[in-house]
Amino acid sequence: MKSVFYLLLAALIAVDLTRSAFRAGRLFRKPDAVADVSLDSFSEPAIAAGILKHQAESCYAQARTAAGDFALSPVHDPRQARNDQPPRGGPVGPAGFGRGSPAVAPGIQSLEELRAMTQDLNVDLDGKLLVLYSENRLEDQLLDRFLQLLHEAPESQELLIWVPFLLDCSRRVGRTEEMEDAVRHLVRFHPNLKTAKELTALVQAWEAKRHAGPGLGD
Repeated sequence: MKSVFYLLLAALIAVDLTRSAFRAGRLFRKPDAVADVSLDSFSEPAIAAGILKHQAESCYAQARTAAGDFALSPVHDPRQARNDQPPRGGPVGPAGFGRGSPAVAPGIQSLEELRAMTQDLNVDLDGKLLVLYSENRLEDQLLDRFLQLLHEAPESQELLIWVPFLLDCSRRVGRTEEMEDAVRHLVRFHPNLKTAKELTALVQAWEAKRHAGPGLGD
């Protein structure tokens, strides 16, 4: 997947250099009466997302081609189904059932790696958003983002850093029960998570502190 990083890096550098040259050129021309127009109609994040999407489609096509090469059952893509009609070429069903499957196709492995890479990026972005929401006192957005992170990346160490602070925050906005229920639900149904014991301990410690005396949990 190194090629994906290189593509993203090259695209972002190209856009940055182009914009820098454009800004420099503006220093040597007279101001126009017409309002400034953006150099491009897309942003760096949009370029990166486009490259990732293109890479995902490439991996997807490669994996489906590999399935055809191994004479597996026709691959069913629900997105292409219309009016509950099965895809042409055979019955609807997962590829390879009843016939055995080949080794994991390269396209599948690449797609798994791409998903893991984007998930790591999302966790990093979530951590940054949590900080910004906290600094700007956007408490509801802060809690919403944390709960989303709890659902999507329950083993992230980022969760453990924020739990005590966000439990305090949840009291101020009347969402303590929601926060506690979310953590308890995660631990109850996923007890083998690396973060399960620590999350439980943090909630229990916070509750003990809150009930120890007036104002101690504030």
